[in-house]
Amino acid sequence: MGNTRHFYMFILAFVLVVALTIYLIVDSSWYNTVHPAFLLFMYVGIAVVSFGMRDEMLDRFEK
Repeated sequence: MGNTRHFYMFILAFVLVVALTIYLIVDSSWYNTVHPAFLLFMYVGIAVVSFGMRDEMLDRFEK
């Protein structure tokens, strides 16, 4: 049960990152007005989600 919940949490996080990326592509006017620390945390979050998603997918398909 815990693995299934982890898997769906990473799926949700991945979908949110995709939505944020699409929003940045469509409307990038706010990008220059945001504090650089926010952008740094956003990119770190994207990296964590990406690596977590990779590990979850590898664990899922190795079984």
